[in-house]
Amino acid sequence: MKWIALPLFFIMTGMLGCTMLSMEDVPSEELIKKWDTIQPFIIEPSKIMGIYRNIDIDAIVFKYSTIADRDKFWAHLKSNLQGTKWLLIAETSETRTYERRFSKGDQSPARPDMALFSSAELLKIEYLPGKQMVIVGYVQADSSEKDTSFAFTNEAKWAEKEIWPRFNKAKSE
Repeated sequence: MKWIALPLFFIMTGMLGCTMLSMEDVPSEELIKKWDTIQPFIIEPSKIMGIYRNIDIDAIVFKYSTIADRDKFWAHLKSNLQGTKWLLIAETSETRTYERRFSKGDQSPARPDMALFSSAELLKIEYLPGKQMVIVGYVQADSSEKDTSFAFTNEAKWAEKEIWPRFNKAKSE
């Protein structure tokens, strides 16, 4: 009977440890400021507030107040993205959607770890002029395919349920 108790103890401890390790949290302002991928999208912030982060998927939603007016904001963002791989794929007067892709085998200073995988990243950003508030949603998808578009990944389906509803809700808060 004692020989069953020890393995049972390890199984129960392991299960408890797994339930305590959540892959989701609310990112801090400090973490957001250190996340290199999203830095070009942070324009003259006065306060950054985390909303959601998923560590497993590499996804984040946050908002920040900015001192930049709408025209200055979009001009500054356009300047920040010069010479990067971020491509504007959709645009309205207040919202922009960007995609960035790295193919398997690419050697890029921006993503030195991606030589073994393809990566497709999608970022939505909205400027709320009445509040001078900016909402940012970002998701990264990895693939073993040579090249992949974000829209055709499992992460895109996941983001429709988990990221974009949080992004949209943040606009009304």
